[in-house]
Amino acid sequence: MGNCNLNSKLLTDIQKNDDVTGKSINVPLSTGFNQQKCHRQDSINVTSENVLLNSSLIRHQHASASGTSEVQLVISPTRPSRRCLSNASNDGDFQDVCYKKSKQINNQSSSTIRPQLLHHHNVTDTVNDNVNMNLNVNNHVTTTSSVISNNFTTGHNQQQQLLTTASARYALTRFPFPPHIVRFKSTNVSITYFKAEVIKHYKSDHNLTIEVISCQRSTIKCNNNEMDVLLYVKDSTSFAVLLDHSKWPLVICGEQFTFPSVPSIPPQLSLIIKNVDIQLDFDEFSLDLKNLYPSIKNVIRMKNKFSNDIKMVKLELTCAKERDDLLNNKLVYVNYICYEIEEYIAPVNVLICSKCCSVGHFRRQCTEQDETCKSCGQSFKDLKMHHCSSIIKCKHCNGDHLSNSMKCPVVKTFRADLTKKLMNINNNVTSYSSSIAANIANNNTSQHINNDFPRTAAPWAPSSNPMDLKLNTLISGLSQVNETLSKLCVTNQGFQQFMIEKNENDKRINNEIHDLKSINHKMDQDVMVLNEKVNDLDKLVKSNDDIFKQFLFPMLDDILKLIDTKNVVRGGKTVDPGLKSKIDRFRNQMSDAMDGKSFI
Repeated sequence: MGNCNLNSKLLTDIQKNDDVTGKSINVPLSTGFNQQKCHRQDSINVTSENVLLNSSLIRHQHASASGTSEVQLVISPTRPSRRCLSNASNDGDFQDVCYKKSKQINNQSSSTIRPQLLHHHNVTDTVNDNVNMNLNVNNHVTTTSSVISNNFTTGHNQQQQLLTTASARYALTRFPFPPHIVRFKSTNVSITYFKAEVIKHYKSDHNLTIEVISCQRSTIKCNNNEMDVLLYVKDSTSFAVLLDHSKWPLVICGEQFTFPSVPSIPPQLSLIIKNVDIQLDFDEFSLDLKNLYPSIKNVIRMKNKFSNDIKMVKLELTCAKERDDLLNNKLVYVNYICYEIEEYIAPVNVLICSKCCSVGHFRRQCTEQDETCKSCGQSFKDLKMHHCSSIIKCKHCNGDHLSNSMKCPVVKTFRADLTKKLMNINNNVTSYSSSIAANIANNNTSQHINNDFPRTAAPWAPSSNPMDLKLNTLISGLSQVNETLSKLCVTNQGFQQFMIEKNENDKRINNEIHDLKSINHKMDQDVMVLNEKVNDLDKLVKSNDDIFKQFLFPMLDDILKLIDTKNVVRGGKTVDPGLKSKIDRFRNQMSDAMDGKSFI
């Protein structure tokens, strides 16, 4: 009887605290309530253990039966007074209380509140630990159901897709590059010899190593007596080399071949340019980029989900080295404008069942009995006997596209969730490997005993608060600003060093100019001295001319006249006519020289 009265008193206190516990779904509990909870007597906690646990089980069963996932259990030793309807006869003095319909709680608010509740309601007694453990399990089930209901349409609850291991493995184990398709007009080509000849040709003629993953034969799109060879490569360098058809051999396995199509440029050879103005001339921008980097094959303006142009431009290159250089530089200059470059990350491949057109599993894992037409979305036991109405209707969203189309919102949502899962897996693997290394390093010095530590709360999903996202964006922007400032500091130091060297070179050049001026002045003085000497020589030459004209030439003329008279004998006959002609010529030349005439 005492236990019954104590239980009734405890539940009456729970009803009185309805204003606190009922609102604790959306906001943390107040400090006064926490203090009141912590100061409860241990005897009351021990006595009320069965009542609290039974109330928790009844409430969880009622929430599951009603199908509402908005009820969030509060981690507290006391229970809310919202009791479920019961037909039991031992209700006693309790009355059913009806409340207005509460607002639905989304995942974002619950993920933000529950860590605070864990912090405020961490009690060390045994009863509270058991209650917390049960509530954590209930909260985990509620959160999981709400995430699934938000990701997919409510009209297909029976076909809710899960991020299975098969879908993750399918996204990670496909070939990383599209195949190079080579078509032969004969079906006698051996795949092994084809692969060996291609590798040998590039190794011997171009000194390049081609990493081949697989070679496959196909005749789906071929005519009679034709076959296609699909060549899958391992790295971007091999893919880029094979894009140049001029480097291929002329004959493979003794057969002529053609290329029916050119493979699309993969994400490993693509880049993203950010903040490209929408108003600029895109053709001119593309031409300038291709002139700067000849390996750029395509320049594509990206679009959003409304098919509107955005400020991102995708570059598709045919050279892996030039792509890596651009990615390492992180910047590109076009028309005196600096643009930021980032790596292009492609969406993952989505696994779609070819039987029921659902996502996340293979055909051999499908549990559906009927096959689904991907055009009209209807299910039939034998799809070959089905006459399609040719009205395109998606099975998932009833849209005007095929059921296995990547445009479907359900497929897009699944792909986004799968991408997040794969990224979280990579992060968890990195953190797990680092923790394992730390444990191995400390294994010889410490030992972990579970009983020495209290039970920790269940891990919660990271908060997706818009303010946190903005803060993360701001922090990343500040880190980029710091990197830019550090680069500017390095550039400034280099510029200062350049200015110091420039000043030293200017001083050396000024000294050399001063030396040249002094040498020029000295040369001017030497020229003046030479001019004076030339003037003296001119005067000397004039005096010599006067001596020749006034003294030597008259004397020579008299001597020649005397010789001419001696050359005549009696009777006026000349003794030597040649001598007479020479004497006459000498006299004529002297007369010309005295008159200032030139003579020969």
